Amino acid sequence: MASILKLQVITGPYNEEPLAYLLQTDDFRFLLDCGWDENFSPEIIEEYKRHIESIDAILITYPDLYHLGALPYLVGHCGLKCPVYATVPVYKMGQMFMYDLHQSRSNSEDFTLFTLDHINAAFNLFVQLKYDCRPTLLITDASNTKYSQGQRKTNDTQLLTTILESIRRDGNVLICVDTAGRVLELALLLEQLWGNKQSGLFAYSLVLLNNCSSQVIEFASTQVEWMSDKIVQHQPDLESGFARDLFIQWVENDKNSIILTTKTCPGTLARELIDKPNLTTIEVEVRQKVPLEGTELEEYLEQRRIENGNEAAAAQAERMDIDLHTPSAVRLLSQSPFAPKCKVFAMFPYKEEKYVYNDYGEIINPNDYMIIETKSSIKNNNPPQPQPSTILFKTLREKRELKINAKVLYVDFEARSDRESIGKLLNQIKPKNLILIHSTQDCIEQLEKYCTTRQIVQGKIFAPCVGEIVDATTERNLYQIKLKDSLLSSIKFVKTRD
Repeated sequence: MASILKLQVITGPYNEEPLAYLLQTDDFRFLLDCGWDENFSPEIIEEYKRHIESIDAILITYPDLYHLGALPYLVGHCGLKCPVYATVPVYKMGQMFMYDLHQSRSNSEDFTLFTLDHINAAFNLFVQLKYDCRPTLLITDASNTKYSQGQRKTNDTQLLTTILESIRRDGNVLICVDTAGRVLELALLLEQLWGNKQSGLFAYSLVLLNNCSSQVIEFASTQVEWMSDKIVQHQPDLESGFARDLFIQWVENDKNSIILTTKTCPGTLARELIDKPNLTTIEVEVRQKVPLEGTELEEYLEQRRIENGNEAAAAQAERMDIDLHTPSAVRLLSQSPFAPKCKVFAMFPYKEEKYVYNDYGEIINPNDYMIIETKSSIKNNNPPQPQPSTILFKTLREKRELKINAKVLYVDFEARSDRESIGKLLNQIKPKNLILIHSTQDCIEQLEKYCTTRQIVQGKIFAPCVGEIVDATTERNLYQIKLKDSLLSSIKFVKTRD
């Protein structure tokens, strides 16, 4: 049965913005990816809010910020409750991406856009898919149409040579990759190099540094049997986390090396280093999270007390906003459902706890047998220390100009298809209709010309702009008819032949 297919671009058609597309199949609307950028632009959220009420389901294709970064915010603040479909690796590694992103931001600033609870609530909506299906409509990325990727052996040699040169002159090497994606490929490569005794690298430390390192290894080992326990990885955009801190410490030392493996969005620190390889100095914003103390803390607490007092007064006034002298209120107060000589009933209801039994008797509640732990500070008559969650912080921001003395190198480990690979894949698939997205105008026109010249696409080739709706219906003369229940109940089906 033919269906009406329409695609609307929310963000990311002709540039390197996050990915989000609205696919309509008959009366159902699917959001293809739900990305956000490194700067958490509010304009992207406003575009999501315009369509959030009509979304029936979300499909996530890759576990990074550009594909699912806005999902916790939409679930926590916009009331998104539809199911989210993704494969098992996307589900597990996507959690690691968002946990690490939140913790990296919270370590250096007061990050309040979404919380860990919002992340958990978002991933509770996921429906994990364990199989692959052949697509009916092909939507492909055209970002690398003009890019010719070098040989894998050349990239590996360039990476390993830079590592050896730096550590043999007593320097450090910072490799910037994602949290739980391409880092796994680099893990295998570095594990093989460190395992070779002739290289002499076993004397140097190899560190996996992020907020979810152990979970990444654990999840990867359950999916890939060859996963090793030795990795170097970090935030690829250098906008937050340990990567930014190490970059600020190491970039001015000519013995160190900074290896970038991913082209992030324009405007990020990593992208500026890639686009301008001859930079000698760079201005970086240093963010530091410090606790509130002294006068600042007192002023803040006083302001909170005033705000809480105003809110309590407003709530009390709202509760007392009933005129007890109205006839209806007087009648309710003068008439009582209880007998006058009856004992006064309890003011608050008591909920009787129901005990659950099984074949072996009453089910034990472990909370009833927990031993309350006593703090050593109480035993020593010392005042208890405040918990980290109750400490109030502020963010200090400072502009700092750094000299780029370290060796900065970009090695392509994104594993994206280049011009030749995209052409071969399209020639093998030969789709009826093709939608080109997420690239510049020149790259899209070049790939469109390539497909038209070789007659790869049987139908139409679409290149939509933001907000444009593409009608990708394969059949024509299709009409949607809604029948009333009264008409359906009166229909009589007659069997015509066997």
